[in-house]
Amino acid sequence: MSEVAKVVPKKRPITVKGDVLQVDEAAMQATFGSANPEFVLGLVRQLTNISSIGETPDEEGLAFVTAVVSGIEPRDQQEAMLAGQMAAVHNAVMTTARQLAIAVDVRKREVMERSLNRLTRTYAMQLEALRRYRNGGQQKVIVEHVTVNRKRCADHTVAVGFRGSSSLTLFCRWPPTMARRVVASQA
Repeated sequence: MSEVAKVVPKKRPITVKGDVLQVDEAAMQATFGSANPEFVLGLVRQLTNISSIGETPDEEGLAFVTAVVSGIEPRDQQEAMLAGQMAAVHNAVMTTARQLAIAVDVRKREVMERSLNRLTRTYAMQLEALRRYRNGGQQKVIVEHVTVNRKRCADHTVAVGFRGSSSLTLFCRWPPTMARRVVASQA
């Protein structure tokens, strides 16, 4: 059986020597979308706490949660904090999933199932919050081709609204003599 190779990047922006963190502030400022050094160091401390094993900082765990935040590419401090929370929730999801997999006791399995369910829903809500924050709460739908009563219309859709849970209503604005309302199935 082959050994698992340990992959270490050439230089990590955060290294751990004993209980001392060495932080490349410029790299972390770019990663966290903030030029504020107090914010960067505070977030690094918080990420260190969620990635530590007991009282000991874990460099590989810290590199992972930092990579999660970096992968989200935060544009400002709010996005960086949300990205840190998402990394924490992901760690909790994976820990809970492992505990569920090895649980023998029925009560412990039920507790782990509920916890896993709540954590995964929280993560999904965080993804949605990030999407809404980045889009300013606006949804954009581009309609290229719409057919109304077998007549093709395009480039006239100006508003979109949801009606019920299974239909998407497109409000099209044409010249007043051609005003129409189009209802299409939601994909």
